[in-house]
Amino acid sequence: MLFKSLVKTACAVALLSTSAVSVFAEQQKPSLKEIEKQVSSKLREFRPDIPVQGVSATEVPGLYEVNLAGGSSLYTTADGSYLIDGTIYELDGAALVNIREKKLKPERAAAIATISEGEMISFNSKQKGAKDIYVFTDVDCGYCRKLHQEVPRLNELGVNVHYLAYPRSGIGQASYNKMQAAWCAKDPQQAMNELKNQRSVAMLTCDSDAVASQFALGNKLGVSGTPAIILSDGTLLPGYQPAEQLAKLAK
Repeated sequence: MLFKSLVKTACAVALLSTSAVSVFAEQQKPSLKEIEKQVSSKLREFRPDIPVQGVSATEVPGLYEVNLAGGSSLYTTADGSYLIDGTIYELDGAALVNIREKKLKPERAAAIATISEGEMISFNSKQKGAKDIYVFTDVDCGYCRKLHQEVPRLNELGVNVHYLAYPRSGIGQASYNKMQAAWCAKDPQQAMNELKNQRSVAMLTCDSDAVASQFALGNKLGVSGTPAIILSDGTLLPGYQPAEQLAKLAK
């Protein structure tokens, strides 16, 4: 009985000690704001011009995502001493889940839902209950032109195609100016048709900042090339997809 009593007392003390250590560790754990400050400082010691826009926690304990200007990201430890440049996957049963994509998917869906149709150049299906796809496009992109040739077929298959601007060469370059002309045209759909067929259009300018703001949005949402197709649930399909396949994927 005495032995059992001693064991019981020892276990109780151990549990109390563990609990105290856990509470102490939680109290000592730096806040996300402190981690962001530490990581930003460490990275800027290495490269003063590094464009850190924020630091956020990930699902991996002790690992943080460093968001950079232009939409790219790195992963780091809380003190910024170690960096990972690449894709991190979560093993979910038999599936590999990209943790950055998992985070961006709902963000894309929310962002797309806030864009009015008047800010996009849309080619809509006449079918009732048509599905929507949102395509970040560049008028000088070969695969974007190929996809545009399939827009009539997509419309026949009950898919609305909404174009968003993503001039890959950047703001103020030739592609940007062409796309600005399309967004400012009296008939944006016709201007888009002409540009996608490598024909010239009147180089109009207007007060609209749609092209620049959509380019920035694309970077934020993980777009890195064109065409980048986003479904209404936020799924990103990078690259060209044939009309029949794309219609099956549309939601």
